[in-house]
Amino acid sequence: MNVHNKGELHALYVSIASIVVDTNACNNRSLTRIDLTRFKNLQRFEVGSFSFAFVSTIKLIGLPKLERVLVGERCFAGDYYAVCFPENGFSLKDCERVREVRIGCDSFRFCSVCEIANNEQLEEIEMGDGCFLYASLELKGAFDDMRVMDRLMGVEIALVWEGSIP
Repeated sequence: MNVHNKGELHALYVSIASIVVDTNACNNRSLTRIDLTRFKNLQRFEVGSFSFAFVSTIKLIGLPKLERVLVGERCFAGDYYAVCFPENGFSLKDCERVREVRIGCDSFRFCSVCEIANNEQLEEIEMGDGCFLYASLELKGAFDDMRVMDRLMGVEIALVWEGSIP
């Protein structure tokens, strides 16, 4: 289902399998938080560039069928003052089938949280430059087969996790 504005987003049926947000969409000042946990059949969440300009928090938690999260450039810009609130940010947790997360340049710029946890099938995370400037990236779980890419350099980043340190 293609989404163009806040009204269409709120009107989506909980049984929907795919949410695609158009470029330069859902930029309502009153839309500051999104919680997609009610969409238990969601398989794909895709956001076109320059969307969700005032959103500083998005939650993708406990979505058993979610496989892909794709976010374009300069999305979820939020507000500079949003960094003052520790709950503002991106949460992708407990999505057992998610394999791929791609976030374009300058998205989630002012978010203070980037939480990616307990996503056992996650294979690839790609983030562009300027994302999560005020957040620490903490990966939790088993990441034996996962690739984290530096989009600008086009190189794979070596992962170091607690279990590998002697």
